[in-house]
Amino acid sequence: MSVMKKVLFIHHGGVAGGAPLSLLYTALGVRDRGFIPAVALLAPSKELHYLYNSHGIATHEVPYIPFFIVWSSYSPSSFSLNCIRDVLRAAFRWKKSQSRIYRFVKENKFDLVHLNSVGLSNVAQVLLKHNFPFVWHIREQGPEQKGLRYQFIHNSLAKSRNIIFLSGAEKKSWGFIEHGNVIHNFIDFTQFNFKENDNRNHYRKEFGIEENDFVILFLGGLKQHKGTELLIRASKLVMGKYPNIKLLMPDSLKQPLSSGNDSFIYKILVLIKRHLLRKIDYSDHILSLIDELKMSNNCIRLGFDPDSVPFFACSDIVVFPAIQPHFARPIIEAYAMKKPVIASNFDVMNELVQNSKTGYLFEPGNVVEFSNYIEMLVNSPALRDTMAEQGFVKAKNEFGSDMQIKKIIKVYLSALGSEVHQVSP
Repeated sequence: MSVMKKVLFIHHGGVAGGAPLSLLYTALGVRDRGFIPAVALLAPSKELHYLYNSHGIATHEVPYIPFFIVWSSYSPSSFSLNCIRDVLRAAFRWKKSQSRIYRFVKENKFDLVHLNSVGLSNVAQVLLKHNFPFVWHIREQGPEQKGLRYQFIHNSLAKSRNIIFLSGAEKKSWGFIEHGNVIHNFIDFTQFNFKENDNRNHYRKEFGIEENDFVILFLGGLKQHKGTELLIRASKLVMGKYPNIKLLMPDSLKQPLSSGNDSFIYKILVLIKRHLLRKIDYSDHILSLIDELKMSNNCIRLGFDPDSVPFFACSDIVVFPAIQPHFARPIIEAYAMKKPVIASNFDVMNELVQNSKTGYLFEPGNVVEFSNYIEMLVNSPALRDTMAEQGFVKAKNEFGSDMQIKKIIKVYLSALGSEVHQVSP
């Protein structure tokens, strides 16, 4: 390679969840192919800096960029604290932040910008204005209601040449058929190695799980759109026959109210929501439900840990009972770890799960059907093993990191345009 290209990844959120890890794996993948990655953080923290710095990737702080979201878990038709906060913050910061980020990109001589969320439309707009090379990685499902925020972002997407969607279903949800590329999240099989399953009992002791417990892994935390309540109720239906069922729930410790410059305003809005509108915080609702159903001893609630391999290794099945459609990274990680899955039957899940082969798909929100599939897998170790093997084959064929990184490099080369001859994939 004659010229090393510098690419700036812009990450929108905190350390919890799949997005920062997917960004890390992508950054490492493109680095192996001659690019020099750096990460800009909208919500900087010691944990995020460490996540990237520990892998030799430089980080920068850009908290002035507004995060303008249109996502399925934000309902434009109802009172949403996050929605109000994001819109007001975006309005106040919009123009000034665009000048700052563009100056930052030019001063640091980045050749390419990789936006890690649809909510980074503010940055996309200024890069479009200056015809600066960028790739827009869309990780969110388009909302059902096509309001003003949707139209604004859709117009920016339509003008952007180099877009990556996580699935065909999500591409369609944003109103596109030909426009944009579909590149699924991918798996590094050296990290998610099913041989770690041999340490199953070691990890179980670490988490306080008995050897004969049947463990259901749920990586959705206490988030409503991930279907936490659905999991609690479906599991309770099965526990009458199988009291040794345990729900392993990382990232399910209740989080404090927002911290930072907007914490006072945010807390006031929370009080208004709770007392005037009489809306209960979802995490409080889930914790009360667990107590009400006498499931405290069955629910192993832990903090967030970016190293999820031990969770998979000590589990028997992995579930993703989302009530709103979006890409499910835990499903492909489960395949790599040779675990069968149960997930909600949305279009995006049909791209990930072969029903009755690599796992089961159930009607979204159907507690009884969900519980029936749990019971079927509890009853049949042979079925679990067969599904696990078929899932592993699917992961190898469709979600390998080498294959997906090559597709991303191709998009990079398209974005770099006339400079393609200087970069070798």
